[in-house]
Amino acid sequence: MARRIVQSESTGETFTFDDVWNEPDGRVRQLGYELAPNRRVPPHAHPQTAQSFEVTEGVLGIRVHGTVLKLSPGQSASTGPGEVHAQWNEGPAPARVIERYSPPLAIEPFFTVLPRAIASRNPFKIAIFFADFRDVSTPGTVGQRLFIGLFAPFGRLLGFGRWYAPLLQDLPAESASKSG
Repeated sequence: MARRIVQSESTGETFTFDDVWNEPDGRVRQLGYELAPNRRVPPHAHPQTAQSFEVTEGVLGIRVHGTVLKLSPGQSASTGPGEVHAQWNEGPAPARVIERYSPPLAIEPFFTVLPRAIASRNPFKIAIFFADFRDVSTPGTVGQRLFIGLFAPFGRLLGFGRWYAPLLQDLPAESASKSG
């Protein structure tokens, strides 16, 4: 059984994937999640799965349905499929969370590529990334969706299609092949 850690300096997030928590085909039932102090995750949704957050350390802020929750250790919250949510950490220490997905989701490729897409600062690569992974996660604002809709087609014309494929080579085979 393998354990993989994906860190994103650009978002302040750390994701821990363990094959014990995954389905045999690589879809993720659960992952370890850490959000650095004073960091925010923009509004987004997971179109085909519900997500739950169980805080183990620190305080995690979450907005779901316009309701703001501040979760402390032992507290949890959840979203339904397609429900837009955002999360943040205003505290002085990292917020550590167990995230669960029901049904399981092929989200490891998404989180593996996300830091590289953002760090590239290339609008075409970013747009193609979000367009290709739209079944996993979609931006929560109209402006972000318009950006993707406009830049992804031009990025493909410029030769950036599936630019991220080499990043997926070390992932569980089924999970990596179902992305994009």
